[in-house]
Amino acid sequence: ERVARIVIANQGSKPDLASESPRRAEVAYTLASLLTALGRPGVAVEVYRLALEYRPDHPWVENDLGYLLLESGGDFAEAERLIESAYEALPDQASVIDSVAWVRYKRGVLLDVTDAAGGVVRRGAEGLLREAVATEGGANNPTMLDHYADTLWRVGKTAEARRLWSRAEMVLRAMVAQATEGEPTPTKARWERELASIEGKLEASLAGEEPRLEPLLDEAE
Repeated sequence: ERVARIVIANQGSKPDLASESPRRAEVAYTLASLLTALGRPGVAVEVYRLALEYRPDHPWVENDLGYLLLESGGDFAEAERLIESAYEALPDQASVIDSVAWVRYKRGVLLDVTDAAGGVVRRGAEGLLREAVATEGGANNPTMLDHYADTLWRVGKTAEARRLWSRAEMVLRAMVAQATEGEPTPTKARWERELASIEGKLEASLAGEEPRLEPLLDEAE
């Protein structure tokens, strides 16, 4: 974080620091995203926090930091608060829809919560993920497909879950095959781990066994 502050502070000083804050927030966000891609989640979290110091209402920082906390075992309540705030600002963005759906999944809110009149008062993971994978950015995103498949399996739609795992497996195989040869990269390693997980779920489901799904919050405790 100290290095990030120095880099950001030297991106061209101006007397009006208030006017500099949005630009510095973008620099910090870009740096944090790069650190995440390089497999440095701990440092990335601190730089995302720095970005929020410069601009506390930055929805993409909220989304990406919240999701990183979810995936790295960070504070769930903080991750939930950040992602829900991002969703309020960016309700049509596939990756944000996926993030809020994943929060709802972990909470065990798989289906829409309705009131006495049948109106939806809180959307569940299934409907949100259906929306996410129907977008241009989500149709071939293996992580979103995997999230949706886990949710579908839990609500009893096992055939559709297998179909989505198969599609995610196909996409990931192509991504790994197209990755640059030579020294392994954190991104390629992440894809390979994700591929192995999806292959395991698919194999188990086809063998009539329970696949190893992402645990709900109360299952992980």
